[in-house]
Amino acid sequence: MKIIFSASPANRAAAYALRQAVFVEERGISADVEFDVKDTDQREYAVLYLQPDLPIATLRLEPQADHVMRFGRVCTRKAYRGHGWLGSSIIDSG
Repeated sequence: MKIIFSASPANRAAAYALRQAVFVEERGISADVEFDVKDTDQREYAVLYLQPDLPIATLRLEPQADHVMRFGRVCTRKAYRGHGWLGSSIIDSG
């Protein structure tokens, strides 16, 4: 298990794919609403990988002030919900 905080194209693609699966396909939210102006090439995302090719959770990091970030667009792949994966991983990596 590894959590990556990054704005890299690969990490961003993993975050977008999870959001597409959870919010757009599963919950029926319009992609035009889910993906917004905050989703830029510079935006950092936290993505939790159980294996290098298996992202299971993500969140968007939104700067608020010096050393202050807001978590947004938090989601977990359906099969992995209810186990505290993302929250415990962020605490452990901090």
